[in-house]
Amino acid sequence: MKRTVYHTTKIHRFQYPKAGQSKDILHSWILKHSTEWDISGCVEEKFSYVKKKHKGVRKTVGWNVFENYNPPLEFSEVIGFAHEKIFKLKKGYYTPAYGFDPGEPMMPLILTNAWGQYYNKGDYQESHNHVPNHWAWTYFVNTPPGSSPMCFDKPSKLQINVHEGLLLVFPAYLWHYVPPCNCDGRSIIVGNFAYDFRGEPIYNY
Repeated sequence: MKRTVYHTTKIHRFQYPKAGQSKDILHSWILKHSTEWDISGCVEEKFSYVKKKHKGVRKTVGWNVFENYNPPLEFSEVIGFAHEKIFKLKKGYYTPAYGFDPGEPMMPLILTNAWGQYYNKGDYQESHNHVPNHWAWTYFVNTPPGSSPMCFDKPSKLQINVHEGLLLVFPAYLWHYVPPCNCDGRSIIVGNFAYDFRGEPIYNY
């Protein structure tokens, strides 16, 4: 079966309808379990001036919460919301898609990993992408005043101011970063999806 890939730099924004009722549960869970430091093994040193005091951003242990924890139902519901929005996007030359050719079924869209992160004042994330996945997404759980924006710098520059309940969905090859935070308690859920030729789930959520 012929498989075609379409892509562009379009970034999709959605508002999660259960943001208010799930915020406290998700935020508390992320803060409790984020015990590792992560700067994504990044190749750029945009924020060398803060590195002496800050190691990056705190994250949950490992890259898949389902391997190391039993996350709350609300965590899985956010993932399901992201999956639904990505799967229903109009497929064309501006979205990563396999099996778009007429008469061919879409490949299954599989969650490859998901994790939580939180930022205190001065914490940051250096520029990185999520290749080899097809889709990356970030859900903003808690965004106190002073929360850093989400910044995209390759292939074009874009800064997105964030708010609670915002879901950003974008092609995984886009380079993005988070400048040093000006508050405590900025928490997010991050994950990736990929089209799977085997038709078998990698992680159940």
